[in-house]
Amino acid sequence: MRMQITFNGEPATVPDGSTIADLLEQLELSGKGLAVAVDGSVAVPSQWATTTIPEGAELEVLRPMQGG
Repeated sequence: MRMQITFNGEPATVPDGSTIADLLEQLELSGKGLAVAVDGSVAVPSQWATTTIPEGAELEVLRPMQGG
């Protein structure tokens, strides 16, 4: 089964039991240099593989920007 979440402000579906690491892999995003928030709380990168995404969660994935 799949569940509904919000990813960077857009509706999305992921398989039940997905972790943050699963989602990043599915989206082909490298974890290096990323920040992930689940329902407004920053998720610790060392826990992405064990943090299960809850039904209806709001996830934001951010990359640091460089500039000058």
